[in-house]
Amino acid sequence: MHPSGLGSNAGAQLEASFCRDYRGDNVQILPQALGVYDKTYDSTLYCGRSIPIL
Repeated sequence: MHPSGLGSNAGAQLEASFCRDYRGDNVQILPQALGVYDKTYDSTLYCGRSIPIL
């Protein structure tokens, strides 16, 4: 059995999915999303807090 606890094939597939290059449409969406975020940001509520972007 694979060290992940999955069968060797399933473990290999899982590892391969995390190791391959990925480029979805997030690169195009992020600038638009930041514009929306900027319009809705209220510094009286969120000042000093970080909001993660994944």
